[in-house]
Amino acid sequence: MAADLIMVKAQTAPATVNFNYNMNIQTFNEFLPLEILNAVDQEIIDRGWHYGWRSRAKVTTGIPFGHWNIDFTKSSSENGLDVSDSLPDSLSRAWQYIQENYCAGARLLRCYINGHTYGIEGYPHTDAIRIGNKTLLIYLNGDWNRDWGGETVFYDDNEVLHAELPKRNKAVLFEGSIAHVAKGVTRACPHLRATLMFKIAVPESFDSTRDQIQEFLSTVRADDATHSSNNLTGHLLRTYDYLKQAGQSQDVCNAGAVHSIFGTNIFDWKERLSYDDRPRIAAVVGEPAVRLAEIFSKIPRPGILETYVDGFNGKLISLNGPEITVSREDFDALCAIEAANLYDQKGLGPYPKLEILWQKLNTQ
Repeated sequence: MAADLIMVKAQTAPATVNFNYNMNIQTFNEFLPLEILNAVDQEIIDRGWHYGWRSRAKVTTGIPFGHWNIDFTKSSSENGLDVSDSLPDSLSRAWQYIQENYCAGARLLRCYINGHTYGIEGYPHTDAIRIGNKTLLIYLNGDWNRDWGGETVFYDDNEVLHAELPKRNKAVLFEGSIAHVAKGVTRACPHLRATLMFKIAVPESFDSTRDQIQEFLSTVRADDATHSSNNLTGHLLRTYDYLKQAGQSQDVCNAGAVHSIFGTNIFDWKERLSYDDRPRIAAVVGEPAVRLAEIFSKIPRPGILETYVDGFNGKLISLNGPEITVSREDFDALCAIEAANLYDQKGLGPYPKLEILWQKLNTQ
């Protein structure tokens, strides 16, 4: 990634400057008009801060520390739908200005403000799995001294790609898959380090099938089912995204997005659908995906899939009945879905064959 990195220093006001989506990181000075910036400042004063927001989920990292935050849209990191209607007036004006002057047609996925004071730091993380999901960061703090720290640092593995000091009204646009961190401010710092975050999707990345799946999962209350690091909807959408990233077919990706819709031998939830609901589900994801989800619900996985990864004989043991005849194509799809499912939950370790398969799928 380092070789592809291109930095752009653009003076944006009052001229219109379109985002260049082909560049990994771009910076813009004097990004918002002062009246909009001041209105956002007042919004912070009126709302007040909440403590405990984490840059990385505690369940996946074991790091319990959080920072200050104001969340305007209450949407998750897996959200792919536009949430601009949920913005308060000051942020709505800012988003409208950004769209009109920088990124016409972009979709707003999340919007919040982060705050860091001395003793509160961030930890390296990425914002998105999907290519084309960007983060737009705008510094809201006042004039800044380099002795105060607080840099935003971007990484390529363990190498530093770039760093930005928190200069008021500077914006940084970057691909959400780039690892980055808000470094802690020093004890000499007398001010709050504040950043306004717009998470956006560029038009080229829109996925109407994924949108329909997300809307469907909400209607069956998958949002309310606790699963892994947040909820069932989040887990299923991430499974879809990982399969997409691994180059799987649309049917396999769709199956990944509903792989536990009927429940499984490990995961059960009270709102799960029955096999009588197949037509309803197939209308969203297609019959091949529903067929794979049904098989997934009936087998003692992941163990049975791990056993036959390199020696499948055409049949799988079922949980409550005779063996199930499965085509090689469906078996390979089930293994890919299981691998993505376990990868999302940091659970591939006990299944070395599936782990090797997942590595191969992501290097082809």
